[in-house]
This record gives sequence, structure tokens and C-alpha cells, in this order.
Amino acid sequence: MSATRFTLKKEKAEGEQAAGVAINGLTLTNEWLTVKMDEATGAIASIRQKDIPFDLVDATDSLGFNQYWYTGKDAANPRRSTKPFFKIKENGPLVASLLVESDAPGANLFSREIQLTTGSNRVDILNLVDKKRVYEDENLRFSFPFNVPDGELRIDLAWALMQPEKDQLKGANKNFFCAQHFVDISNRTDGVTWANLDAPIVETGEMLAQRWMSDLAAEPWLKTWTPSNRLFSWVMNNVWFVNYKGHQEGPVPFRYSVRPHKAFDSGDAKKFGIGLVQPLILAPVGEGQAGFGPLLQLAGDPAVIVTSLRPARDGNGYMLRLFNASEQAATASLQWGGRQPSGLFLSNVKEKLFEQMQPEMKFGAWEIRTLRVVFE
Repeated sequence: MSATRFTLKKEKAEGEQAAGVAINGLTLTNEWLTVKMDEATGAIASIRQKDIPFDLVDATDSLGFNQYWYTGKDAANPRRSTKPFFKIKENGPLVASLLVESDAPGANLFSREIQLTTGSNRVDILNLVDKKRVYEDENLRFSFPFNVPDGELRIDLAWALMQPEKDQLKGANKNFFCAQHFVDISNRTDGVTWANLDAPIVETGEMLAQRWMSDLAAEPWLKTWTPSNRLFSWVMNNVWFVNYKGHQEGPVPFRYSVRPHKAFDSGDAKKFGIGLVQPLILAPVGEGQAGFGPLLQLAGDPAVIVTSLRPARDGNGYMLRLFNASEQAATASLQWGGRQPSGLFLSNVKEKLFEQMQPEMKFGAWEIRTLRVVFE
């Protein structure tokens, strides 16, 4: 809840400048990452991060990384995009991106923009599907075969993380999953977080979501989940026949972000996923408008995050929700930047005042705490 003022001027930059991002043929680089494209398919052939000893893309997987797959019912007759045409869209030094336009079954056009930004340790992907009107059974997916040796898969949920099989009840769905902000694949020292900003449904290993539609006499639902580093983002489907429109048509964007990292940190991953869907707000201001400091800050364990901050309904103070996005106990303290509150209380959705709290608080693993901040 703070603001910084920036001024854009047409002047020559002073001092030593960062190297920035660069494009060399079908390769993008910045301070952290090297991304190579596959000339034949338009998929991503390689993602290397300077601090990780292995390529994060499984080059042995024939399905391709960020490849378009169009199928009938139950993944029948899979077809990919073809005839990729590459062109430079942004050429640095702040942002560099390659645009890949392809023919694609079921679409008028399919484009992929792969982008790196100076100082950012992530690959941003924008897949744009200009969908044709089709009434026959169809499905659309993008494949993401990762390579993380001995990697464990974690799926982001609203107030937790879930590991398939380990954290599921008996009878739970293993054919596909719903990820709120990301899926992470990590071993003890290295990993990668894949953020799915627009498409929550994810399959692992194979295109198994509609297996039940092929032969109801056979086992329709998986009883056991098989670990895999290959993800499918399942983005379109007109096979389900209840309460769904008969076709999907027009341009539809699907955004993804891939961020390599060292040892997995659940709080860091949560903040990464939330930050992508709640970006900084840009607003024009006058010449005299200054920045202003934060309303409040959290000190202590970085796994404790603010998930909600809003005025109280009666106008006296704020409602504040804190979340320990970690499986470990944590401590955090509130530090107010300006006006100091007269009281801090445990509360609920009705904004009632319960136990009075101190600015420094202890949190259990995955604990959520709703607080009422009052000023009189």
C-alpha cells in the first residue's frame, strides 16, 4: 500500500548501464536465463538458468514445450500446430520477445510470444488462440514437459499446497487437477514454478481428463497417480454436454510464467503466483505528485503475507488478513508507516472485536488470521 513516482524523459542515460536482454537468432538471454526456440515446431527447446545445473525443458519429450495440441473426445487423434513463422517483437534492452505465428487445427491463427525482461528471473509466455467455431467434439491443450531430476510436484490451492496422492482423500480425482496460481516441480536443491494465470485445469503425464468418456465399462477414473514432470494446460473443451455452450470462438489469450529457483520455498512461490495476478497499478499523476510510503509493513518471517486489506464497513480502521504460507511456524510483526492504531483485535467476517493482539504475532503452519485495526 505504497506508491513510487517515476518520470520518463527523452534524455541520454547516465552512468554504466546493465547489459539487458538480447536476441540472437532464436535464442533470448538476460542476466539469469537463456531460452532457445525449436525452429521446426515453434516450441521452446531449452530453458537454462545460470545457477541450475540442468536444462529445465525435457528435450527428449516429443510433445514439445508450450506446444499446441488439438484433439477429439478423450484426446483422440492429437494434432499440433504447424508451419511456425518467427519474428522479433521486442528487441531490448529492457524487454525482448520472439513472436511465433503458426497454423493450428481448430483455429484461424495461433501465436506464441516468448518474453524475457532485464533483471527478471522468469520466462513470460503469451499464447493467443484465434478460435474457429467448431461444434464437433474438441479439446485444446498446451504441453509443458519439464526436466527436474527427482522432482516432487506441488499444486497451489487457495490456502495450501497439495501433492497428488499424498494429500488427497480416497476417491479424489487424479485424472486432472485445479491449480489456483501455480504448479511447482522441485528436488532438494533446485526447481521451477510454472504459473497458469488464465487456465486452472492441469493434467500430468498424459491427456487423461476425459478417459471416462471412452469406455464406461472400463475403469474410468485413475485409482493411483503416477508422478510425472510433464504438465498439460487444458484450456478448451466442448465435449461436456451439460450447461455448456456448443462452441468457443474468437481470440483468447492464455498467459504462463516459468520461474526457476533453488530449494523450494512455499511462501516465495505463493507471493510469485499472487503477484502475477495482482500486478502493480500504474496511474498517471501530475508534475507535483510525490510518492508516499507504505500504510503498513510486515517484519519477521517472509512466509507471512497480507492477503486482504480494506477499510472497515463502519469507517473506523481496517480489516486485515494475514496468512502463513508455510508448513513451518512463523513470527511476524506489523509496523505502521503513518497514523498509529489504538487497537489490534482478532476478528471475523462480521468485523467483530475479539481478543486484543500485540503487533508481534506467532503463526502456526498454514494459519490464517483475520484482524480488525481500529484508530479510536
